[in-house]
Amino acid sequence: MKVLSWFFVLCLLAWLAIRPAEAKPVLKGFDLDVSCLALNVYHESAHESVQSRQAVALVTVNRMYNRKLDVCDTVFQPKQFSWTIGSLDGNRLKPAYLPRGKKWQEARKIAHSVLTGQVKDFTKGATHYHAYYVHPYWASKMRKVGKWGSHYFYVKA
Repeated sequence: MKVLSWFFVLCLLAWLAIRPAEAKPVLKGFDLDVSCLALNVYHESAHESVQSRQAVALVTVNRMYNRKLDVCDTVFQPKQFSWTIGSLDGNRLKPAYLPRGKKWQEARKIAHSVLTGQVKDFTKGATHYHAYYVHPYWASKMRKVGKWGSHYFYVKA
């Protein structure tokens, strides 16, 4: 039995080594949700504190629930997050927007912890945020609930 098991493993490894690039597995379900949320955390706040990155993730999830969309539709909804403007080529991320390294791994961990409820919503239900150095038209119509990192966070007034 051990010989058959190892034979199967070796065959699988050989197939993985020679399969065409287009045969890569497609992300689905929860893995896709984590990846989309992590992309937003990465591009919006990668160099901020963990709490600030969690706040960005929480806003994204709050919008998702508020608008009854899935995570990816929320992230890539037109004009919602500045990094997404011009980031797609059809339905694929342009190479310049592909995440890498330690900050990407951290963003995935944060996204996973927020989506699994390990992080409680300390933003008080915030659905909007902006960097401290910009003054969006919508901010005056909302109630500021906090500042984490370089962003102010808001709920509807």
